[in-house]
This record gives sequence, structure tokens and C-alpha cells, in this order.
Amino acid sequence: MLGACLEHGYYRGERCPFCDQPGKFLMNDGEMESIGRMMAGILRHFPEKFNLPIDHTGWVDLIGLIEAIKSRRKQFYWLRQHHVRAMVDTDKKGRYQTVGNSIRATY
Repeated sequence: MLGACLEHGYYRGERCPFCDQPGKFLMNDGEMESIGRMMAGILRHFPEKFNLPIDHTGWVDLIGLIEAIKSRRKQFYWLRQHHVRAMVDTDKKGRYQTVGNSIRATY
């Protein structure tokens, strides 16, 4: 599960690891897995299939990425920037990076 603690920010798991409070639910493990796979595909392998311009250092517009995911997977109609930022911020492997309104795969 992906959650948000008002005091400590985003976390993965049932409760905030700092204050042990349940926080606000953002998405379940299955949703994170599916969105993560789409992000990897789009950012690493085939941004052109989603009509997303990518610069020479791999940056893509975050809103464009979200809209691309929502257009291909109608069940993710609820996806917003804070969901993707929470996934990026809590990814222990550091697969993605966000700066401003841009996102890229780190490796």
C-alpha cells in the first residue's frame, strides 16, 4: 500500500514508519505494480508509442505521462501528480527522478 502521512510524507506499507499512524490511502500494491510497469515502459523503452516528447537526457512532462497512462488504462482515471510523486519518492531502488513538472527513469 502507498500512503501519505500529514506529518512525515509518503510511505509504503499500512502505517507511517515514523509515527505508526495509518495516514491517507493513495493506492494498493496492484495499482502501484501496474502503474510502475507502464512508467518503466514509457520512460525507458517506448515514449513515442504514447506521443510523449522526451529530451536528450530522458526527461518527459509529468502531466503528459499521467495523461498517457490514463488514456491507455481507463481504470486509472483517478491518477494525479501526487500519486506518481509518492511512487517516485518511496521507491527504494531509485528508478525515477522528478524535478519540477518533469520525470525520467534513472537507469
